[in-house]
Amino acid sequence: MTNEIMNCYCGGKNSVYGKLPRRSVENSVLCEKRGLTEWERMIDSLRIHRAQANRMFHKCESWCLFDLAEPESKSWLWNKKGECWKQQGPNSLCNRIVGRNSAEFQHVKQRSSKMCKKDLTGGIAWKLEPKGSRGRDRSCDVICGNNGLVCELSGFLSVTWDASQNNPHALEAIWGSVGVDDCRFEAGADLPYQPVLSTRGGENRCILSNRQGAVRDNACRARSKSTFRRLCPCLEKSS
Repeated sequence: MTNEIMNCYCGGKNSVYGKLPRRSVENSVLCEKRGLTEWERMIDSLRIHRAQANRMFHKCESWCLFDLAEPESKSWLWNKKGECWKQQGPNSLCNRIVGRNSAEFQHVKQRSSKMCKKDLTGGIAWKLEPKGSRGRDRSCDVICGNNGLVCELSGFLSVTWDASQNNPHALEAIWGSVGVDDCRFEAGADLPYQPVLSTRGGENRCILSNRQGAVRDNACRARSKSTFRRLCPCLEKSS
């Protein structure tokens, strides 16, 4: 997202009409909220940036902004006083727009449907290790194989700690594709079975390899440890 993009969308109107949402990099942040951690605020602000850049709003004067990947369940309302975007709950204004399936929501839903999910997930079918897996069933070779796929070694390059810093939106999309949302990215050690998911006390921690350079040759066959669950890059078997 850049201010140039937003000026292209709205022609700089936000600097002329004070009642319009200020669609700028500086104002595309989540409003502060009691009980919200800095990490959670940062993740939502990144989603707001992504929604703005992909024009997930109906008109420049629209006060509701919808998430690019999940417009039905995640949205924000412009807060004029704080000049920031406020999270929307079940009975909020933006969610009522969703419930009515109004022209405003149909517009953003259509934009969301045109997004190529494979562009964010690298064209890979990501699979999460099933709960309760044991022994060799904890390897990506087996996890992919059980889905009629094969483990793609190069896929691990997309889910390293460095990747999370350079392209957090893609990391969110990858983990989201296996049903893991609001994950806290953490740099792990240089271990062949990473990345892994660790869930404790209702908090999702996505532990990423901090390895520099080529992927370990045994990354596909390595087995996860303890309560961790592996995230595996899978592809269709070549004929």
